[in-house]
Amino acid sequence: MFSYIKWLVFGVAVLIPFTYVSCDDDSKAVCGNGIVEKGEECDDGNLQDGDGCTRFCLLPAYKGSTVVVRWYINGTQTISGQSYSYDTCSDVGASKTRIKIFGPNGLVGEDTVQCSSMEYRLTDNEDSQFPDGSYHAEIAFLDSGDATISSVITSDSTTLIRRGQTELYATTSLDDFTNGPFKGVFYFNLKWDGGTCDSGAVATMKMTLTLDGSQVGTMEGNCIATSSSLANEVPAADDYILDVVGYTADGTVWGCLTMENVKVGAGVTNPPLEIDVPKDATSCQQ
Repeated sequence: MFSYIKWLVFGVAVLIPFTYVSCDDDSKAVCGNGIVEKGEECDDGNLQDGDGCTRFCLLPAYKGSTVVVRWYINGTQTISGQSYSYDTCSDVGASKTRIKIFGPNGLVGEDTVQCSSMEYRLTDNEDSQFPDGSYHAEIAFLDSGDATISSVITSDSTTLIRRGQTELYATTSLDDFTNGPFKGVFYFNLKWDGGTCDSGAVATMKMTLTLDGSQVGTMEGNCIATSSSLANEVPAADDYILDVVGYTADGTVWGCLTMENVKVGAGVTNPPLEIDVPKDATSCQQ
């Protein structure tokens, strides 16, 4: 539709035509042109059903939800806000992970994938729709010969998110594996009252790692304030006791620290334990 606007040009009235389009006009939305326009939820360039976008340019009735299962071995560690498995699959001899996902009506999917992927994703479709309700997963680990080497571990439960991603987490302990016992390496980062040996006036030190009343590792000598390892190939466990004592140059106790429930994971990939010995000799055993 054309309209006209009047302008005065050198004292002469001139009518200039222009096209008027209403801001509320949705008549220009054309389903099937491949462009998502006002009033459309999708537009895949055709007028066919069954391809993820209906002939009316609306999303189909199915939810398009994804269930993600993630597994962590021997607990988790957090680095820069991201959670990682404490031990690797190779640390415990796991080659594959067998996953079963259950919804409110029972089993909705199962598969076996490489353990090292540390996650599995299952998405519904028009032929296999995920019903609303609570979901959980059961996982087990297999060795390179496809023999089961763990008990069945059940994840947490959560409610499905429509047209979204629902995440399930399964955290295993070393006791879940039948091919143990495992051995590992104990690493640490050592500080003295937040500083170095020199800043704290610590001359010598003694560090002892104990499991079930037996010493499995000892470090004694000049003070260090760095990253190091205390014991190699020790039994993997989460109930070690660590004792650290620092001495001044004349042999006087400078300070000490006892840490319980110290974890040594399987293999050589364990993150270091952060140790900061306070300057306080009052509670130390002489």
